[in-house]
Amino acid sequence: VLITMDTTRADRLGAYGHTAAGTPTIDGLAAEGTRFDRAYATVPLTTPSHASMLSGLYPTRHGIHTNGDAILSDEVTTLAEHLKGAGYRTAASVSAFVTTRVWNLDQGFDTYADELPRAGGNRWGRERPAEEVVDDLVTFLEGEADTEDPLFLWAHFYDPHHPHEAPPEFTDAFPDIYDAEIASMDAQIGRLKAALARVRPEDNTAWILVADHGEAFNNEHGELSHGLFLYDEVMRIPFILRPPAGLAAAVQVSDRAVSNVDVMPSALGMLGLAVPPGLDGHDLSPFTRGGQTDRDGAYMEARTVSERFGYHPEIAYAMGHHKLMDTPNPHLYDLRADPAEATNLIATDPARAEELRRALSAVLAEAVEVEGSAPAPEVFEQLAALGYIGGDLDEDAESSTIDAKDRLKTIYALEATRSSMKQGDTAAVEAAVRTYREIIEREPQISEAAVGLANALTRLDRDAEALQVYEEALERNPDSTVIASNYANALASAGRHDDGLAQMERVLAQVPGDEQARVGTLKMLADLRREPEAVARGKVWLGTDPDNTAIQAHVGVIMVKLGQVAEAEPHLRASLTDGIPRQFVHRSLGTLAIRANQPEAAAEHFAKELNAFPKQDTTRRTLAKTLMGLERWEEAAAEYAVLLAAKPDPMARTAWAQAVFNAGDYSRAAEVLAPALKVPQVRAQSWLLQANILDKQGNREAAVATFKRATAAREAERSTP
Repeated sequence: VLITMDTTRADRLGAYGHTAAGTPTIDGLAAEGTRFDRAYATVPLTTPSHASMLSGLYPTRHGIHTNGDAILSDEVTTLAEHLKGAGYRTAASVSAFVTTRVWNLDQGFDTYADELPRAGGNRWGRERPAEEVVDDLVTFLEGEADTEDPLFLWAHFYDPHHPHEAPPEFTDAFPDIYDAEIASMDAQIGRLKAALARVRPEDNTAWILVADHGEAFNNEHGELSHGLFLYDEVMRIPFILRPPAGLAAAVQVSDRAVSNVDVMPSALGMLGLAVPPGLDGHDLSPFTRGGQTDRDGAYMEARTVSERFGYHPEIAYAMGHHKLMDTPNPHLYDLRADPAEATNLIATDPARAEELRRALSAVLAEAVEVEGSAPAPEVFEQLAALGYIGGDLDEDAESSTIDAKDRLKTIYALEATRSSMKQGDTAAVEAAVRTYREIIEREPQISEAAVGLANALTRLDRDAEALQVYEEALERNPDSTVIASNYANALASAGRHDDGLAQMERVLAQVPGDEQARVGTLKMLADLRREPEAVARGKVWLGTDPDNTAIQAHVGVIMVKLGQVAEAEPHLRASLTDGIPRQFVHRSLGTLAIRANQPEAAAEHFAKELNAFPKQDTTRRTLAKTLMGLERWEEAAAEYAVLLAAKPDPMARTAWAQAVFNAGDYSRAAEVLAPALKVPQVRAQSWLLQANILDKQGNREAAVATFKRATAAREAERSTP
């Protein structure tokens, strides 16, 4: 069983000395296993860190460096693939977008439960609580109760990640919300442990508990959460190996640095399986058998500061109780004497710094170019909703002389401004404009500041100024595809579609395979009513990249608009294969189903469209009408209720009341309909429904009178031009 705990600091678990922790399950497993006190994450971000855990490779070799920059290559062999090859049944249940199958982390799993909830806020910011993750695995275990196949389970818990929330019983018991989240997660690990004990012997189950990274609180070392720097509050993680039979006494390893890249080889080692050669990770299982290894070293990196700000990437290496951050302004810490990393020893211990620098250089010397796929364009907006912001990847970032740790003022300002912009009030947006201008004046290379300034000006209806910001930014950074793409979209939003298209063409001339620019080009051609040209362009790109689901989606949607039904459907269905929702795909398939007289299928497609993109009133109205035709009155009523909550509409209200009436609840139908009868000009359909309601309620005389009003209203409507 592999338990990966998102955003979990080692020093907030009972097994690691936190007296206020509520972690009896984790502590119990640690008491029967080996606990590593100096374990580190490879990257302070979820996707690359999990890629390292599942592959045994550093990011320098598996190719994923930040959330959203790449998809794990099929050429990488994962832990699940090794175990599946050894006869194991494999199942995973994950809880956030950054661990879904979009990133190809599902390689080797028979079951991969990653469907996120379909209600509440932006889809891409949603997470699944630990209880639902365990529900999936319990269901899987129940299906394996009568088999003797060996099992591999992976549970990923996102609970400790921001935003911090926990079930009431835990918030009541733990004053600190972070402790409450971890306690809730621990309880579900205990529930999984109990479920597993019902189908497999407890003394024949190996456990690994590990985090993908930690979290900074109170602006520790200038870090507001995680993702930028490599200090211990973000990088030091819990790492526990509990062998199948359990140990009579716990083993504590505190004299050497290990890494979560060691997860895969250690799992194989605990199970007695061969560890493949050539991994960056080491097999730590000898520590669970009374032995040890020569493992002492952990490579770490964070490239967010390069991608967002153009600074030198953060890289570090830990060995024993020392850590070197080898950036333009290098830092060396003795973590045993200085756990708060407050005293830089780079000037006083040059020999130690050189020893760690050599080890770091050895890792970087093994770096390889990985042929991984770039994520689909839609993924970037999904990541932004989770708080992950990308920028222009500077291939020469390693040569930058700017140390991000020396630019905390700029980083603070960008983070605070991005947060304040979400409030939406005019004063906050105006303040953002001032801040962004100050940042651009100091550091014009930061694309994020230019894009942020332009967006703020747009929200203030100062479109001309926003376009000027993009133009000036492109003069400073002519190679920035991020600025050029945003400029193109801004031009299109201002009604200058031809100019926007020209900008997208400029990006494509610069980077011919840029998928975001290709998709943007198709959208703009469609906006210009040049749909046939868009389809032809898309087909050319599909000729060289037939598996490109983003292009398939846009070509299919445009074909439906052109009435090319037969040819559109294969493109639309092909676009669904990667599991990434794309606007109008399911709506288009629903339209095709209606034309094929398949209302049940149509309703399913419209519902899926709204699950991903809930603000499509036209689609919701179409779904409601389709449900009415299927006599699914209560479901139709629910959709009309959502429409009314967004925008007052007497006819939608009448339709809602009609659905309730058809379901047989006449009193409720009258209640729903009442506001539609108080508008200046009541429609005939509303009066007719009111007459039917009165008749069903036994008020025949009022029903007849109201029916006459309906007839008069209908005549008036017919005579109105």
